[in-house]
Amino acid sequence: MGLSIDEYWYWFVNINGVGRITRNKLLNHFGSVVEVYNCSETVIKNMEFLNEKQKNNILVKNSDGIKHDYLAMMKKGISFIHQDSVDFPEKLMDIPDKPHGLYCKGEYKKILEDNRFKVAIVGSRKCSAYGNEAAYKIGYELGARGICVVSGMARGIDGAAEKGCLNAGGNSAAVLGCGVDICYPGDNIDLYMNIARNGVLISENNPGTKPTAGLFPERNRLISGLADAIIVVEAGEKSGTFITVDMALEQGKEVYALPGRITDLQSRGCNRLIKQGAQIFESVTEFLNDMEFFQACRGMNNETYKMFYDMKIDEKRPKQQEQNIIYSILDMKPKHIDDIVKETGIALCHVMNHLIDMEINGIVRQTVNNYYVLNI
Repeated sequence: MGLSIDEYWYWFVNINGVGRITRNKLLNHFGSVVEVYNCSETVIKNMEFLNEKQKNNILVKNSDGIKHDYLAMMKKGISFIHQDSVDFPEKLMDIPDKPHGLYCKGEYKKILEDNRFKVAIVGSRKCSAYGNEAAYKIGYELGARGICVVSGMARGIDGAAEKGCLNAGGNSAAVLGCGVDICYPGDNIDLYMNIARNGVLISENNPGTKPTAGLFPERNRLISGLADAIIVVEAGEKSGTFITVDMALEQGKEVYALPGRITDLQSRGCNRLIKQGAQIFESVTEFLNDMEFFQACRGMNNETYKMFYDMKIDEKRPKQQEQNIIYSILDMKPKHIDDIVKETGIALCHVMNHLIDMEINGIVRQTVNNYYVLNI
């Protein structure tokens, strides 16, 4: 029994000693992975861009072993998509040095679909308390609006943004610099499990691949490639975040940066980005009202997005969704209930009921009469 197209691709990306550059050369020469697999020994032996070890590894073709390994991977809850898959993100087909295949753990079909609006949130691993709080809040607000947050599940900004998104009931896509079956860093195990349940873990590295320094810059092009826009929350002057920013610019993505105090070392990178032309990130509302992104979101088929972005009053909207929206526009500065009504577009009677409920549950508190803040 022959191989399926998925199994051909699985074999192709797992050829020992053959990396992405060499795989591209093989595809350019043969036209498809099936033709690579079926090529003769004579043809392979005469290819000058292959070394002897690569030639020998390409010629090792055990179809039963390939099927066995592919099935074993699937039984571990890991899916594999490739450039010929109907579910492979179109956004990644358009980036330089596109991946040949992706391993996924979680709801990849629902989350990676091309009409799903995605925002990458990146920044320093050693972030300040301000950066951590800001990343969490931005992630929460985006998640509350049904927007997918893409990041790298690293310590600091990445993890905070993804936690915020998930806690708002949203979905997050984490692109890993190791196999999807490995949690790195290890102390993010709770986040890793939560993303696997309510989002998707992604890697172009084979399962079992341990994290090494060289893999993280590689994965950054996928973070920016999957996203419609990039928000840099906090980054020092020499932060690795700029690798993602450079790739985003190369891919034609809009870059936003959260401004910080000139005395904060961790904000110097963001301030420099703004000086060089990055958009200033002020709030999620302003971000979504930017015409380019507003039109992009309204062009999607998902009516849920239109409902949130228009901020229309919808009597059928679930209670939790309305409370998420109210949460998203509150911070540590007291806000009057009339301003909350104006900014959310939710009826006054509903806002009052939600605030009472949220106050009872310790989510918000009333500082003075009709002024509310987050209870952090």
